Amino acid sequence: MLSEEEELEKDKQEDPIEEIDAFQVLKQLRKELREFSELLPKLDERKERLEKRVHEEQEKIAQIENFIPKLEEKKKNLQEGMKQKQEELTKINEIKMILEKI
Repeated sequence: MLSEEEELEKDKQEDPIEEIDAFQVLKQLRKELREFSELLPKLDERKERLEKRVHEEQEKIAQIENFIPKLEEKKKNLQEGMKQKQEELTKINEIKMILEKI
């Protein structure tokens, strides 16, 4: 009767499939590692493009933020001008009513 160690050794000698499978697995891993390493430069390029776009959009946001106070001031001026014109219209209507009564 064989000892446990002897049986394991015998199984290894009789089963070359394990060795072939291990070799195939290593070969496949090498291939996948090569493919992965080829992806890294593409990822770096994409990262750079995205960073550039983010920077450009941040600049656009800053420009818009600078325009907001100017636009608010312009809006205020337009509202004041509109209010004055409405007051003038009201006065014209009042004068017209007075003249129609005469």
